[in-house]
Amino acid sequence: MILWLNPTPPKEVRDLRALVRYRASLVRARTAIKNRVHSLLDRYGFEWY
Repeated sequence: MILWLNPTPPKEVRDLRALVRYRASLVRARTAIKNRVHSLLDRYGFEWY
């Protein structure tokens, strides 16, 4: 007799993973915005560091 396991994690785990993915996307967006601001400051000669 072969027992098949359900590969789908429980809803709580899926929800937590979705939150982690969302947070990661926000962190990437924040980094991109900071890099853009720093680039503009460099371009126009402001010292930001």
